[in-house]
Amino acid sequence: MKILWAVDISENHPKAVQAMSRFLTALNKRSSIVVDAVSMVYPVDESQSESVKKESLRALEKRIGRSSKLAWFNDFHVVVEGQSLQRGAVLSLIEFAKKGKYDGIAVVKHSKENRKRAYLGSFAEMLCFLSPLPLFVVNPDGVLPKVVDKMFIATDANPDSAKEFKKLSQFLNLEKAKIHLHHAISVIFPGRMTAEEQESYRISEEKNAQEGLAEVLETASRLGSKAVMSIVQQNLSKEDSILKAAFKSKSDLIVVTHKGVGAFGFFLGKITRRIIQNADRPVLLFRA
Repeated sequence: MKILWAVDISENHPKAVQAMSRFLTALNKRSSIVVDAVSMVYPVDESQSESVKKESLRALEKRIGRSSKLAWFNDFHVVVEGQSLQRGAVLSLIEFAKKGKYDGIAVVKHSKENRKRAYLGSFAEMLCFLSPLPLFVVNPDGVLPKVVDKMFIATDANPDSAKEFKKLSQFLNLEKAKIHLHHAISVIFPGRMTAEEQESYRISEEKNAQEGLAEVLETASRLGSKAVMSIVQQNLSKEDSILKAAFKSKSDLIVVTHKGVGAFGFFLGKITRRIIQNADRPVLLFRA
């Protein structure tokens, strides 16, 4: 697996580099990876592009430090972007990733002093919106695994769940992985429903979820994975239910799918967005 690690050399956050380095080392134990680091730079004018690029490469090498000595690390890159607008920079990064035939992109959420939780910075958020490639998002203040063994898959149990899972297995080695499939049933009922109708709705939703995930369990078994599923309805938002369950199961990686496409890319679902923003552990945003 070839991964492009997006590094911000404009801000000095050693914890961010350390966290990503630890995560990639853990991921390498699951699927053999090759990692290139890349930074976006914005020269004042075109005549300065080459000198800025050389200076930025030196800064990037210094920023990565000892991580570049690890077995999975390959090379450094700098992409010169003509405009400082976030969307343009993100699109340039994505284009670089496509041309380089990378399988996925990795980015760290922001981390500030005196903050208990990392937050999704504008660049990372835009990358989540626009990237057609799988995206690993790491919380530098969160739980970091020693090996990516326990995977928590938040699913809507739709009819294409089995196809999405097979696609995921082609990207990430799932052999002997411990997989938790979690489906949260909404606590908000359609229209004005009586108590009896609400109970009937819950039963129907649970039955549909079980049927939708049955093939996923079979596929996981054929891959040699140990998979379980949980279908719950709690007095919580779906994203809180997912994050609570992921924490309780001590998962190494939360996997959420994203079906959004479009010129502007602003199709991240509210639930997906909040999971990525609030997760206390690494998240894989996988475009199904």
